Amino acid sequence: MILGIVVAFASMAAVTADEPRVFVIGSVNRPGHFPHEQGLTAENVIALAGGVRHPCMTNRLTVIRMRDGRTVRLAASVGTALAPGDTLDVMEVNVGQSHCK
Repeated sequence: MILGIVVAFASMAAVTADEPRVFVIGSVNRPGHFPHEQGLTAENVIALAGGVRHPCMTNRLTVIRMRDGRTVRLAASVGTALAPGDTLDVMEVNVGQSHCK
């Protein structure tokens, strides 16, 4: 557990409390953690993580955030602002048909 967030990737380094970070997991090319900067959005973090693995798939974005000592999951879009310590979960959703031609 890093900063109260369970991290599923053994390659992630420990982060100290004075380094504001955001995390990205799921269907991205390079899951991991990245420095947090003011105005950082889900779209920015996906780009930092090398983009989505399968751009033709529909992706559902969820922000995992600690609030009042509890973990909450919030529906997100590419424009959602991320706070320090947030985890962005990028999940592929099989809608039965790719939207790429």
